[in-house]
Amino acid sequence: MMRIGKLAGIGGAIYVDDSGNPGVDSGSDYLPSSRKSWTAVIVPTIVAENVQSVMQIFLDGIRQDFGAEELHFTEIWSGIGPWENVSPAKRAEMIDMMARVMSSFDLPIVHQTVSEQTLSDHPDFRRSLDGVRISDWKLDDISQFGLLLLCSGVSRHVRQMKSRGPSEFDLPLASALVV
Repeated sequence: MMRIGKLAGIGGAIYVDDSGNPGVDSGSDYLPSSRKSWTAVIVPTIVAENVQSVMQIFLDGIRQDFGAEELHFTEIWSGIGPWENVSPAKRAEMIDMMARVMSSFDLPIVHQTVSEQTLSDHPDFRRSLDGVRISDWKLDDISQFGLLLLCSGVSRHVRQMKSRGPSEFDLPLASALVV
């Protein structure tokens, strides 16, 4: 997981995590092997300290009750790793609790999934990305293209937050996050 924000003190932050490994069989009939997903949670400065406190309590409880050091929702959903002997109902409760944390603080969540199948809906566009490089970005790489789309979505949310009130999100260079 990447964290973009203040390192010292509690300030606004953007947490980004990925899932999916393009080219690797997902083991599911419903998930294409080319799928790559990115999710970002935007934590505004005005609630960051409270979010930090609640998450610390939540994670301490997860460690104590289940021996899990981190929350990997694929593991929780699938009942693997520290969740192997936890009932589906209890695992669903953990996912529900996390969703309630996000909801109670009204945290913007931005999600982006890209796969060869979704890009094949627009073959001319897909072909136009072949070999395109912008700085370090390789736009014909599913993973990088998906992350770029996620950054665009995050940028829109941050700009909206800045327009509502500068104190909502004081991440340095927030106005420069225009993609």
